[in-house]
Amino acid sequence: MAPQPTSLEYLKWDKRYETEKPYEVLIPLPGLEDTEHAIPRSNLFFEARDTLIHDARGGEASFTLDPHGFQLVVHQTAVSQLQDPHEVTTNYIPEMQQFLLDLLDEGPDVRTHCFDIRVLTLNSSFPPAILVRFPTGPVC
Repeated sequence: MAPQPTSLEYLKWDKRYETEKPYEVLIPLPGLEDTEHAIPRSNLFFEARDTLIHDARGGEASFTLDPHGFQLVVHQTAVSQLQDPHEVTTNYIPEMQQFLLDLLDEGPDVRTHCFDIRVLTLNSSFPPAILVRFPTGPVC
């Protein structure tokens, strides 16, 4: 398949990031929107950039974590109910943590930490090929 041109949103550099880490609050926090001491839910700024999307199928082994910043791997989860928050927290997260530890194989000092869970789900008002992502409760 030929590369497909598209536009993607990237984090735009802002001078405030020299003294303030980029952040986005995804969970409701009491008092966050208090009018007297309001804290913005985000300090992120984005910009669109034109890019080409390439089909990686058949070339998965060409991409590894160190030089590319990502790696394509196949994994079949043992968890059957990914819409169930209890199942996700008690089984899926530990499974993924162990999967990453095994994949990285960096020794006993390496650890993993899940800091956000988002569930992809089909929205019945969209065609079946379109997925909608939304937070599913507290950040873990």
